Amino acid sequence: MAVVTSFTTYTGKQSEFRELVMKKLAGYARVDQLGFQLVEDVQSNKIMYKDNYLDKITKKFTTCQNTETGTGISVSSFTLSVANMQAQLEQCAAVFDSTIAEIVRKKGADINDLTGTEIEAYVLERVAEAAARDLFRIMFLGDTTLSNSDYTAFDGVFKKVKAGYLAGDGTVYGGTIAAADINTSNIVNTLDSKLYEVQPYELKFIEDSQKVLLVTDNIYKAWVKYLSSTAYGIVEQRNALVNGLTGVTYRGIPMVSLGVLDKYLATDFATGSPAAISTPYRAILTKADNHYLATDTLTASSQVQMWYDQTDDKNYTRLRYKAGYNYAFGELNVFAGF
Repeated sequence: MAVVTSFTTYTGKQSEFRELVMKKLAGYARVDQLGFQLVEDVQSNKIMYKDNYLDKITKKFTTCQNTETGTGISVSSFTLSVANMQAQLEQCAAVFDSTIAEIVRKKGADINDLTGTEIEAYVLERVAEAAARDLFRIMFLGDTTLSNSDYTAFDGVFKKVKAGYLAGDGTVYGGTIAAADINTSNIVNTLDSKLYEVQPYELKFIEDSQKVLLVTDNIYKAWVKYLSSTAYGIVEQRNALVNGLTGVTYRGIPMVSLGVLDKYLATDFATGSPAAISTPYRAILTKADNHYLATDTLTASSQVQMWYDQTDDKNYTRLRYKAGYNYAFGELNVFAGF
């Protein structure tokens, strides 16, 4: 939860509005950081076309014969569908009373109108940041069949990848992952046997540096612990981690932590008493540009709007856009742990 827990108390005109204290929940990646493809200007659905894998189409030529040497290209499709997304909040100006923010408030009859003030810029920045984190959360954990409306906008990565495997689209499932599977003694064998060694040929022979291993943060931290351990870690890699260098890889494949998703899995998907998540350790080995986020206008120029309503004397903030997710080829996906 990203909330303002306190403001620096106003102590005179020498104070600045930017001295306020904000509590931020970081730990999410943008689409471009993940390497996913962003498809814009999708209003409802967009049909994406893909071809087949051509192989063994060349044969020895025999003079005076015109013989087919293989089956031609076939084209199939997958759909990028988008859902309507909205973030809308109301803001009472009174929460800024007796704080440093008073110095940037309007005067007289317009004192509760925050538009055009530095407070507006602050609010819009915070809303945009929270909305970006929400999109990241839904993009991975979205499931339209859930009862929790925080996740029902569209089906996300975990739901789609598992559904593709169940439908036999070429996606490979490597098995479950338990806590013991990622301790320093077992984590290499786990990643090898459940992900690396079960890759379909279409994924296996792509250069490892062009792939990505998306993992929940608990797996990422376990791998870092393994690499930095004196018993198991490679000296050069261990020294790099101790010195704070970035770029964690597994067999040459960039490993990307899904960060704050661990929190949402633990708090929103836990069941039983005491509540616990049954599948907290999750991993997907894939080619990042096999995955698509569709939107209508989610660009750097998109803006959050704020307006003031004189009737109820409140400020409103609204962000609306459309978003959806899908991937192209199941043969480029291996997953484990969920």
